[in-house]
Amino acid sequence: ASREVMEKLVAGIEVPPDAYYFRTSPVFEVADGPHGWLRRHLFVARGIRKPDHVIVDFYLVD
Repeated sequence: ASREVMEKLVAGIEVPPDAYYFRTSPVFEVADGPHGWLRRHLFVARGIRKPDHVIVDFYLVD
């Protein structure tokens, strides 16, 4: 993000999600069993910063 956008984020000012890049590829560490499928798939995620929390949308790449 630009310096201006970062300053707003640090100050707790809400910034539109398209003003910065917030992507990740999570890796899940889970035991075998009902959640074991999480280890066997690829996921990507998009983050949105809010003044007091972060929203992360996860997507399964099929």
